[in-house]
Amino acid sequence: MKILIVIIMCSLLVSFASVAERLKRSYAIRPKVYEQMVVVQQAITDKDWTLVSKLITELKSASLSEYELAQVNDLQGLTYYQLNQLEDALITYKAILEGAKFIPEGMLERTLLTLAQLSMMLENYPSALQYAHQLLSRQPDNIDLYMLIASANYRSDQFTDALTAIKQARAYIAAEQQVPKENWLLLENAVYRGLSDYDGMQTTLKTLLALYPKSDYLLYLSSVYGELNESTKQLSLLESLYETNALSNPAHIVNLASLYMLEGAPYKCASLLDSQFAQGLLERDKRTLGLVSTCWQNAGEIDQTIASIQALADYTQEGKSYLRLAYTLFDNAKWPEAEVAANQALDKEDLDNPGEAWLLLGMVQLSQKKFDDSQRSFVNASRSEKTKKLAKQWLKYAENEQLKFAQLTQQEAAQFGVK
Repeated sequence: MKILIVIIMCSLLVSFASVAERLKRSYAIRPKVYEQMVVVQQAITDKDWTLVSKLITELKSASLSEYELAQVNDLQGLTYYQLNQLEDALITYKAILEGAKFIPEGMLERTLLTLAQLSMMLENYPSALQYAHQLLSRQPDNIDLYMLIASANYRSDQFTDALTAIKQARAYIAAEQQVPKENWLLLENAVYRGLSDYDGMQTTLKTLLALYPKSDYLLYLSSVYGELNESTKQLSLLESLYETNALSNPAHIVNLASLYMLEGAPYKCASLLDSQFAQGLLERDKRTLGLVSTCWQNAGEIDQTIASIQALADYTQEGKSYLRLAYTLFDNAKWPEAEVAANQALDKEDLDNPGEAWLLLGMVQLSQKKFDDSQRSFVNASRSEKTKKLAKQWLKYAENEQLKFAQLTQQEAAQFGVK
């Protein structure tokens, strides 16, 4: 029995040695083929694609071993890649994979990675995931591979799977006490965004700011605070950026001004916008002029409010803007100016309820004791269902006021002997 065991063991050793020898021979490149491949590599370096194509065709027409053919295909795939012929490159690398049993493990893993990357570039994400998972079974601790899988899932809108891969990568990063790369964190943030997980975004952005501080990440974090309805934190971030001259985008300036308004600081809102207007850094348009006028109005600054609403009305040429101006002027006893604004509002054709403008015009005219004009305005206002009842009340009041005024005038005239 012992003799039999020794014989079997010797046979296995001979067999293993034979396999190893065959593998060694199968991974060898003959000198002549190697020399030709060196010439191909030089032609690739020189970007002499015509010569590259000619040499590869000649090599493939020769009698090559499976390993030699795989190496030639590797060169051809590289050529297609550099020529941006990605589909051809993919086909060529697939041919290498079909002969996987004839190539060493290192080349197989490199080919799988290349196929995964090419599939990503061609936006064939299912294929990219297939090749990446094949490689992952051989390299279970490859952090870059997890991020590639996460990216493919993200681009396929498979955000949950993407997050799973990212968390696996982050676990390896933590275990090895590494620092996550910036682009990995950006991908993680994008995945949380896809999941509408603003708490996750907040955490990731804070990590980005700690490791790779940039004003863009502060801006992004401020927008996340906005989504989380944490306006005080959002304002604090934007204000700090503005004070350090890191806030120049007009949209961000308007956002900061809006937050001042929201947080009960209308004077700051208006001052910021007017400063940006004066420096030519912010365009005067319907939105910005509307915002600055509201801020001045809420701040109780009458002159600035009137000037900003006038600017808004002149810019928009809208009846409702002139009507708003007329109301503001009326509230501040600027009767002649209010009458002009009310008439400008009525000249426009965009008023939802012209009767309102006629009613206001009548009130302005009555305040100036223009009794006949005010009564005509109230009659016009009474033609609108929305203002009919109120207009009739004002009309009666105007008639009474006119009568009282006439009586008072007569009494004064009699008192001073005026006929």
